[in-house]
Amino acid sequence: MSKKLSISTPYITTYPPYANIFSMIGSCKDSMNWFYNNFVDLKIEDDTIFFAEHPTLFGSCPWLSIEKLTREQIQLEWDSFVHFVIDCIDAGCYLDLTLDQSQIPNAKRTKSPFFHETLIFGYNRSQELIYIADNFRRGAYQTTECTFLEISRAYAHFKPDSYLGINKISVTEIDYNFDLEFVMKSMSSYMNYRLNCIHDASDVYSFWNNKIIRYSERNTLDIRDFHLLWSHKKCMLDRLDYMRENGHLDKERKYDDYIEIVNQSLIQLNFALKYLVTKDHKIVDRIICGNNQIRSKELAILERLFK
Repeated sequence: MSKKLSISTPYITTYPPYANIFSMIGSCKDSMNWFYNNFVDLKIEDDTIFFAEHPTLFGSCPWLSIEKLTREQIQLEWDSFVHFVIDCIDAGCYLDLTLDQSQIPNAKRTKSPFFHETLIFGYNRSQELIYIADNFRRGAYQTTECTFLEISRAYAHFKPDSYLGINKISVTEIDYNFDLEFVMKSMSSYMNYRLNCIHDASDVYSFWNNKIIRYSERNTLDIRDFHLLWSHKKCMLDRLDYMRENGHLDKERKYDDYIEIVNQSLIQLNFALKYLVTKDHKIVDRIICGNNQIRSKELAILERLFK
């Protein structure tokens, strides 16, 4: 016997909460309205750039019902972790939890312990396989499989301070509408506090440029920030297209040049990858110059559209 729950290609994959949620709700009929309502504003937390919704994303997604379980509960009620997984999948529930992916060869992680949030969405009892999803293989979000033995070891070899809990998640269809007023408030916050407060702690690009300089002094960069900002620009462009098509934007107000912002953000990511290979510090100067250009261009476009 085998069973796989529905998995969609996620819209955003930078961090597991984004990718896992979109994987689960992607086939829900109004999920794009939720996508367009959110992922406008950014925040800085723990020296990292996130979408503003990051801390409460799972709890605020209206399609998801989440039951939080402990390892003690599982140990008391099931004779093995694998049997627990099978019962959850049979009940139509996904599992989101921390696993030591070094125990899973298909995850392509290091041989050293690697604790990471993982989505479990299916099993095959006859072949003794469990189906999982995460940012495997150089950070690309993918689905793969592991054996019953591998998943059991990955579950058992966890590190307490990396423990995110065990989330048993069911997905329910609901009606969900695009909220123009909410989006406009988020857009105002993004323009006023994330783009326009130059040299202020809330200004994303001043923070990011300073972080790039600090990290490059150690001959490295935090590549996640580059992926996040590229994802943000793609989200913004998709949202603008949706708003124009549905009459929320004056069609006389053009934003064709926003595609340049998206393309420049991808160039920034490629520059960062090149730097990590070459350690050529001239590339850092080009990245910072590009960041400043993106900020000024994006602010000009959004002010043209919304002010």
